[in-house]
Amino acid sequence: MSLDVSDKRISSTDPSQKCTFPPAPVTTQDLQASTTDTNEDLTPSTTVPPTPVTTQDSDPHATPSAATGRDLYDASMRGDLERVKRILAAGNVDINYRRWSVTPVMAAIQKGHRDVVEFLVGRGADVSLVDRDGNNVLHYACYDGDVETVKLILDLDVVDVNARNNNGQTAADIARISRHQRVVDLLVSRGAH
Repeated sequence: MSLDVSDKRISSTDPSQKCTFPPAPVTTQDLQASTTDTNEDLTPSTTVPPTPVTTQDSDPHATPSAATGRDLYDASMRGDLERVKRILAAGNVDINYRRWSVTPVMAAIQKGHRDVVEFLVGRGADVSLVDRDGNNVLHYACYDGDVETVKLILDLDVVDVNARNNNGQTAADIARISRHQRVVDLLVSRGAH
């Protein structure tokens, strides 16, 4: 069984994926036009940058951009840590954005990008979420078989080591199916069945 989410044929019913656009820059001419008579001679227009947009974590009332969420997801899946950092620093992005029910941290785990996983977790990515098949981040880590990523997730102590996906499989089951014996041994040492 594969969790490859890069297949573009999968359609989404996720309402968070509607297209939104960032605010347009405001010019001094726009500001003056709203407060002066249009027959008056206005000074030449200069661009005023838009009000800085903060991340969703900083401003719970901000509306995250779906396009930026997709960018974050793609950068996470590709393991482009610098791009992930830039996207999050720019703000107006949901760190738990879902594409085909998969979050950026799940995508990074699936593709074996531990540095991106650690960064996203450090920035507050919710590792308790599951995809539409009931797989959590520990399931994803067990498919990949990276012992250090599995340790990282277990050390967070957020995910039930014996949680089952919609097929009734635990993370240890996934590790066994994927033939990652070191991961199975680690999970069993932490109470997995």
